[in-house]
Amino acid sequence: MLFLDGVYEVSPPHGNRPRFQWVREPTSIQLTHLAHTIARRVGRLL
Repeated sequence: MLFLDGVYEVSPPHGNRPRFQWVREPTSIQLTHLAHTIARRVGRLL
């Protein structure tokens, strides 16, 4: 299982060094949408 509290972003003001940016947890609707998107894409590859 993977637990993410945020994302790493690289932007020129920080000298191209990755900077961790905290983000809110996804909602149940967002997770459902993500699961459907992944299932659809995997289904196309099979």
